[in-house]
Amino acid sequence: MNKHVDELVLLLKQQVFWEELSAEDKAALQVWADEEPENQEMLDWLSDSSRFKESLSEMEMIRARVPAAIKRFDLATREDQKGNVSRPMFWFLVAAASIAALSYGAFLFWKTTHVKLPVHPPIEFAAIQPAKDRAILTLGDGRKVNLDSAGKGAVFQQGAVQAIKQDSGQLSYVNTTGVIPTGIIYNTLTTPRGGKYTLVLPDGSKVWLNNASSLTYPTAFAGGKREVTLTGEGYFEVKHLQSVPFTVFSRAGNIQDIGTHFNVMAFENEPVTKTTLEEGAISVTVADKTISLKPGQQAQRDDHNSLLVKDAKVEQETSWLHNEFVFSDADLYSVMRQISRWYDVEVIYKGKVPNRLLSGSAPRNTQLSTILQLLSVINVHASIEGRTVIVEP
Repeated sequence: MNKHVDELVLLLKQQVFWEELSAEDKAALQVWADEEPENQEMLDWLSDSSRFKESLSEMEMIRARVPAAIKRFDLATREDQKGNVSRPMFWFLVAAASIAALSYGAFLFWKTTHVKLPVHPPIEFAAIQPAKDRAILTLGDGRKVNLDSAGKGAVFQQGAVQAIKQDSGQLSYVNTTGVIPTGIIYNTLTTPRGGKYTLVLPDGSKVWLNNASSLTYPTAFAGGKREVTLTGEGYFEVKHLQSVPFTVFSRAGNIQDIGTHFNVMAFENEPVTKTTLEEGAISVTVADKTISLKPGQQAQRDDHNSLLVKDAKVEQETSWLHNEFVFSDADLYSVMRQISRWYDVEVIYKGKVPNRLLSGSAPRNTQLSTILQLLSVINVHASIEGRTVIVEP
């Protein structure tokens, strides 16, 4: 084909974005398509508008976040124990918007004499969805209820108390009889990897459970105390009851307050647990050491039971509540652990992958392929095989 490669690339790009082509341009594209069967298949694929509807929606979603993100962050990709390598956040987000526009119709324009294009774009097979409302409720008698398949308004009687799946999807506990419960019945709410759920406890306190987490609690609080047990991560909005303290038992320690907002991150595969206070006041106890937190502070506990108080990056620690990934000098391995839990994938590393520090933001309610494309802009190279993400240098 005699037509210059750059001109052909431009025509293909116009075809992707449904721009009007002249009769001459259409003929030139058809000549190229007739050269080989796979060229025609690619042209047919690019002409199918239905393949691009969802990707354009994602593009607009990411573009909407650009102004705020530019104000909040500088993109940094810094090798551990080495000098800084900075890239402006603006270029990261511009690239991200461009990539998202082709997230499902991604393809490479190879500038060779034959202009070979892959017939099946590499993103197509990697349509792994983000976390959604999914949870298992274990009742007092051991029965397990799949809440994502239970209908709205479903009622589960637990003694004098009803567990109700509300129209909003959240689970709440209501004593409809007015009878004071005798005996304690415990329920456990468990979210899988790739799941999340919201719960209103018997006292009106609200809990958001992140993925791969569980909360065990009584269906009615009694005896002048409110006690729950957490694994994984949860955000607590505790109803104020001055005379009845609220206690969370977790790997992060025993956390006590009377009414406040705080986040507890205590996954088993994280080297450090983090209890972050957003409003009010709480105390954290590990072994024989107790510390008090003020809003904006964080208690960190490691495997050696060291307990430290640090200034918290509250926006980063609670970003999952707002369907965002927010990282501020977060190391690559911790970022990939979050991605693993959120998308229910395994992550493996091939070769020596530098543990760089990352800062930036991205929407959580997007497919995994888009997140990996964003990371590729800052030279984090990852591919997908089934439900395994492979990270390479």
